[in-house]
Amino acid sequence: MNRIGKAIQANFPLKLSAGILALLIWLYVVLQNEYQINLKVPLLFETKNDSVFVAETPLKEVILTVKGKGVDILRLRFWGRPTINYRLETDRGWTRVNIGEKNVFFPRWSDVSIISIGCKPFLVRVDKLVEKYLPVLPVIEPTIKDIKVLPESIRCRGGMETFKKIKHIYTKAVAVDTTQLPARKKISLDLPPDIICDPTFVVVYFGTNTED
Repeated sequence: MNRIGKAIQANFPLKLSAGILALLIWLYVVLQNEYQINLKVPLLFETKNDSVFVAETPLKEVILTVKGKGVDILRLRFWGRPTINYRLETDRGWTRVNIGEKNVFFPRWSDVSIISIGCKPFLVRVDKLVEKYLPVLPVIEPTIKDIKVLPESIRCRGGMETFKKIKHIYTKAVAVDTTQLPARKKISLDLPPDIICDPTFVVVYFGTNTED
């Protein structure tokens, strides 16, 4: 047993070096082979100016099938994914998007080919970004006539088409104890999903004493 152990110990560095060399050769061969994979690629829209934005889109990512050497596929997965950039020439309304190879951008070091783009033509809605002051309407239970809201209107940003449907902003529903008047409450706004407002709350005074 001692002789066997000494023999193993004597040859261990050589065997280890041979094993590492074999692993490196295998890895080199694997990375030089060609593979085909699917990648989820982010879809980025470019608009005519900063006041135009994409209000509605059915897609935010596109499945891209690519083929290339293992080393390039590995680098794409972990160190630099491609992107899809699409420029929109309209500034309002619905427009048709048809993504082609010219819209796909790879890192400079990448050497892969596109097999297919998993995306049929689709429609997106483009809108102009506008800013308006909207009045605030508190939602109170029970109804109290003598109230004061500060601020009475707030600055909001959103699409032009969205503002056609929204004329004011509601607060979240709040129950008030009418036996504890006058009172004061800080109430959050119930904001629509396509509107950004600042601030996101108001102070409501209830009862005959509406002063701070």
